[in-house]
Amino acid sequence: MDAILNYLKESQCRVEELKSEGKTATEIYSYFDTAEWDDFCNAHLERFLSESIDNLSAYYSERKDEQSSYTERLCSIWGDGFAWMRRFYAVCQYICEQHQVFIQARTALDKPNAFEALMKIQKRAMQVYAEIICLLENGFPGGACMHTRTLYELWIIAELLFNDTDAVSGAFLASEGSKDDEHYDWAKTSEKFKDKEHVTFGQIRRRVEKDFEDTRSSMSKRKVKRNWDHLYTLQSQLIHPCAEGIQGNVFYLNGEPVPMERSLHGLRDPAINASIFVFNMSELLLSLNPSKITRIGCDILDVMIGQKINPVFEGVEAMQSFEREIDS
Repeated sequence: MDAILNYLKESQCRVEELKSEGKTATEIYSYFDTAEWDDFCNAHLERFLSESIDNLSAYYSERKDEQSSYTERLCSIWGDGFAWMRRFYAVCQYICEQHQVFIQARTALDKPNAFEALMKIQKRAMQVYAEIICLLENGFPGGACMHTRTLYELWIIAELLFNDTDAVSGAFLASEGSKDDEHYDWAKTSEKFKDKEHVTFGQIRRRVEKDFEDTRSSMSKRKVKRNWDHLYTLQSQLIHPCAEGIQGNVFYLNGEPVPMERSLHGLRDPAINASIFVFNMSELLLSLNPSKITRIGCDILDVMIGQKINPVFEGVEAMQSFEREIDS
C-alpha cells in the first residue's frame, strides 16, 4: 500500500509540473500510458486488492454494532407504524385473494379485461408496498417516496381502466412489451384520447384527476388528496425526494455520526400515502365485480388506515416537530 501511495504522490507532482508547462490533457494522459505504469500496476494490484478487502471487512465489522443501534432506535420511534403497515399488507392481500376466489367462480364477469388488468396492477402495488415497508424500516424515506410515486402512477392507470370501456383494458393488456415511445398508446382506444398521435402519462394523469372528483367514492376522495399533487411534482424533480430528508437528523453514537444516508425523519408521508394508494387500487378491484367480501373488506382497510396507520405516523411526526422546536 505504501508503495502505491508513494507512486501516486510522485505521479501527482508530475501532473502539476506538466500543467505548469502548458501540456494538454491528452499529453498528460500519455505520460501515464506507458509500459512502466502497466508493470507497476500488475505487480501491486493483487496485493492492493487483498489489503483493501481486509481493511473493508474490518471497517464494516466495526460499523455493524453502530448500524444495529441505529436500527433499534428507528424501530423504537416508528416501530408501531411499521407493525401496522405489515398488518395492513397481510389483511389487504388476504381480502383481495378471497375476492378473486369468489369472482373466478362466476361464469360471467362485468368487464373481464378490466378485472384481469386491475388484478395485475393490484398485485404489483402490493409488491411495491412491501418494498416501501422494507425501506422505511431501514431508514430510507427518500427511496420510499420514490416507490410511493410508483404507486401513484399505478393508481392513475387503474382509475382510467376502471372507468373506461373494457376495450381499453384489453388494449392495455395487449400492450405489454411495446416500444418505449408507444408505452401509453394503448390509451388511444379510449374516446378520451383517440385524437392524440401519442399518449403520455401526463395526459392520462391530468384527465384522470379531472374526472376523479365525479366518479369515485367519498372515501377515496378524502384519502387521495393528502397534498399529493404537490408531493408528486416535488418528487418528480428531486434526486432525493424526501420531504425532510437528512436535514438535522444526524444520529451520533459515542460521539461518532452514523452515515447520513439513513434518516429518522420524513417517514410519515411515504408511509401514509403508500397505504392510501394501495387501498385505492384494492377498492377498485373489489368494486368492479362486487362480491360478499367487497363492503366489509373496504371498511376493514379503511379503518386500519384511518384509525391505526395514520394516527401512529402523525403522532410521531408531531412529536419530532415539537422536539425540534424545543431544541431550537
